[in-house]
Amino acid sequence: MSLFIDRFTKHLKAKCVTQHCARLLLLVISSGLAAEPTSNTLHETTLKTKMTQIKQSQSDHNQYRYLELDNGLKVILASDTKAEKASAALAVAVGANDNPQGQEGLTHFLEHMLFLGTKKYPEAGEYKTYINEFGGSNNAYTAANHTNYFFDIQSKGYEGALDRFSQFFISPLFSEEYTQRERNAVNSEYIAKINDDARRSNQAFKTLFNPAHPSNHFSVGSLDTLKDLPKAPLREQLLNSYQNHYFAQNMTLSLVANLPLDTLEEFAKRYFTPIKAQAENKQHFTPQNTPPLILENTANLQFIKPIKDGHSLKLSFLLPPQKANYKSQPTRYLSYLLGQESQGSLHSYLKAKGWARSLSAGMGADYINQQSFNIRIQLTDAGIRAIDNVILAVFANINDIKSTPIQPSYIEEEKALSQLGFNYHSYISPIQLARTLASQLLDIPPSDVLDAFQITESADIGTIKALAAQLNTNKMLIQIESNAKMPVHWAQSEVKWQQEPWYQSQYANQKLNESFIKKLNNAPKISDINKPDANTYIPSSLALISNYDQIPKQIFNAEGIDFWHRSDDRFDKPKSTNHLAIRYPGASDNNTQYVLNKLWARLLNDALSEATYLPYNANLNYNIYAHINGLTLVTAGYDDKQNQYLLWLMAQINTLTPQADRFEIAKQQFKKDLLNSKHANAYSVALWRLSELLIEDSHTISDMLNVLDDISFNDLLAFKKQALSQYNLVGFSNGNTEEKQTLELATALQQQYQANLKPSIAKQIKRQLLNTGSRNTFKVDTTSQDNAILYVLSGKEEDNLTERANFALLKQAIGSRFFSQLRTEKQLGYIVSTHNLTKADVPAIGFTVQSPDHESLEIVTEIENFISQDFQRICTITAPEFDTIKGNILIQLKRTQKELGEDTGRFWSEIAKTKQNFFRKEEFIEVMEEIKQEDFIAFVTEQLLSGEAPSILVHNQPLMNKELKQNWQEVSANSIGQY
Repeated sequence: MSLFIDRFTKHLKAKCVTQHCARLLLLVISSGLAAEPTSNTLHETTLKTKMTQIKQSQSDHNQYRYLELDNGLKVILASDTKAEKASAALAVAVGANDNPQGQEGLTHFLEHMLFLGTKKYPEAGEYKTYINEFGGSNNAYTAANHTNYFFDIQSKGYEGALDRFSQFFISPLFSEEYTQRERNAVNSEYIAKINDDARRSNQAFKTLFNPAHPSNHFSVGSLDTLKDLPKAPLREQLLNSYQNHYFAQNMTLSLVANLPLDTLEEFAKRYFTPIKAQAENKQHFTPQNTPPLILENTANLQFIKPIKDGHSLKLSFLLPPQKANYKSQPTRYLSYLLGQESQGSLHSYLKAKGWARSLSAGMGADYINQQSFNIRIQLTDAGIRAIDNVILAVFANINDIKSTPIQPSYIEEEKALSQLGFNYHSYISPIQLARTLASQLLDIPPSDVLDAFQITESADIGTIKALAAQLNTNKMLIQIESNAKMPVHWAQSEVKWQQEPWYQSQYANQKLNESFIKKLNNAPKISDINKPDANTYIPSSLALISNYDQIPKQIFNAEGIDFWHRSDDRFDKPKSTNHLAIRYPGASDNNTQYVLNKLWARLLNDALSEATYLPYNANLNYNIYAHINGLTLVTAGYDDKQNQYLLWLMAQINTLTPQADRFEIAKQQFKKDLLNSKHANAYSVALWRLSELLIEDSHTISDMLNVLDDISFNDLLAFKKQALSQYNLVGFSNGNTEEKQTLELATALQQQYQANLKPSIAKQIKRQLLNTGSRNTFKVDTTSQDNAILYVLSGKEEDNLTERANFALLKQAIGSRFFSQLRTEKQLGYIVSTHNLTKADVPAIGFTVQSPDHESLEIVTEIENFISQDFQRICTITAPEFDTIKGNILIQLKRTQKELGEDTGRFWSEIAKTKQNFFRKEEFIEVMEEIKQEDFIAFVTEQLLSGEAPSILVHNQPLMNKELKQNWQEVSANSIGQY
């Protein structure tokens, strides 16, 4: 479900009240929801094709077909006339829950091994090389209950990719050589996340489960679990797992392409019918044969110490599995009432007390015979000290829900908003659609694989009441993450700390004491926590315009304000976006101003969170973010009330007075965020810290920390007053909106704020230009013990389209070879990749390796050996090979936009510049088309192999080797250009 955009990626916590059910009826009628959903034409085949009507969104113009092959493989096909790549996905009903005892991570390891050669295509890197050759991508994941393999590729390479892909499930090699090698990659993946607090807390939480339950176990795999056993060599373990689970009736397939359904059906038959069929999988866990998740008289309270500085409280209530309720989704009623953030909500109450930063409520993990309903609260420092009051407030809300009648109006509005979001969802790319369809088809009837993403039936009031009744202390597990003092008085006995063996976290499991349980069960109603109000932001009109502007045009220009407009009717959705930049002098002239600006943006978002929650639920979103020139306000979603919403938000920016207590909380959290940044994955830290080095006058983490403590509340008030005394507005409206509407918006802004509007020149982000041949090292601080190396080769000029094109050709020419050689063959680490690191119109390419057991010198040497050898190979490629490389890039550059947002960002970045060039992309395409192979070879030879290209080595561990120290110059942010 995470693949479906906005309304499908978050818990839709919509609501309704009786007095506005008339508006709800208007919503149903105006959005066409009273009619039957669009469906595909039925088709008969000679195979076990079902006469299945696949229900789909009114904005989904794909054609679908469901069939079963002779071997029992379930297949869903999608013909997408907008698709510029073809895709396939195959899901297998086997996951981490199916790991044999003592072979933890085996299903994940098996997923890795399928990529490393088949009888028909024995070369380990052949599949990835082929996919890359035709401009595609591929991946896989292992979940608790299934494994999903997927790829996308240009259409001309589709059939060859299907041939190679299908062989994974027909005749994989599981060679002894790669079996032993790849276990190192799985171990590296495990080690790379060993400091990840989410993984640490999840693994510790499992210790509360029954040891016999499959969800209790470690699932990633390591060298300790993936090894030869006395009577079962590792390769034999793989073969047994494959034979037990990888058969046609245990799989689902999805093909998505801009091809006729008949052609896709023929591909499915030809390449996937050879997958073996066999009897039902008796080793798979089901709700009927799975041991209970929780044993009687066992711990239900856990304390755990995180690595990052922060505090959280999670309440996990164990409900019956909810998959079968996908049509009515009754738990969404509870999710909304407990998780909504409007005035009078639980979140609002906790936030007003200064106890909570955020709160979420909704369905969690599926444990086969039970499923969790989680309430998670991110606590402030004051919140962890007042945690008794926090959990009592939660139970006061739960008890109130149980004791009051279920309101049908909430159910109906939830359903209507769900259907509205479904019918106007964004375009779903072939690879996203394929992997979603394949996984859905494992559990959902074929007719409903798409329809399951909306609520189609009203939830039964009795069912909701029964579920609410199970939000009780008998079915509850509690986890508290903090390094602060824990509420040990909740525990029945003395707290004893333990070390979790896989992620080495410190945790303590206890039983809640009876007196505290009694307090929770009797928590009285809190008058400040109430039911939500009517949502006045539901669109009243879903009318579509019939105008299209190729590029934005400036339609309003007055002193201190410029406004741009672009109508776009291509996507048949009543949606638009607004951007409004508020630029003022002194937003970032020094580090103190820069931090004050960021704090102000945080305080604005904090103050607006309650009032903007109902618009959010009606798919009218906003954001306020800080930048070097001031603030930018963004609104997006249904266009009906969006301009009025922006005017209201602008008024709040000008009139809201920050509160001293919220300032202290925001300042404290900002400091924690800065300090916690070093706990992220080492290679991620290297990538985003690179910007500190390459952007002129950047404000580094150290710079911000150095001034943050000295900033006072009065400093913020003075900064806000000065900023709002004189500013410049630059706006842009884009999408399902007419020029007249935008002109009215601009005029209203100009009239309201005329006294404050003054012209100003915006600062531009500038890239540091490095000296020819310079070799620079930059150390970043991380808590990870892995060695992370980011090796960067940089361009030498700003806005040189030819240089940018050559770097793009270089990255495409390298393809998957860097991964294959340094990851698959040499096993330097799990994280091995290349990156396009173009910043401020200066191109660069990055090579990343993160390793738990290889030193910096070895990694750097291997990267440089690869660069030398592969760049020489690139200089000898044939003309057809070069044409293919260039053609793949051009196909991607020329792809047709599928959603409004794809153009919005590009045009807004141009509007923000001193001089706009809306045809920059087209100019780059022209340059790319004109590059000849001899020009590209000259670039590789003269700029890269010669050593002229500036290079940067970002690392997190000290460079102990003398040779490395001598050959590279250590630099720091804002000083690199001085060397």
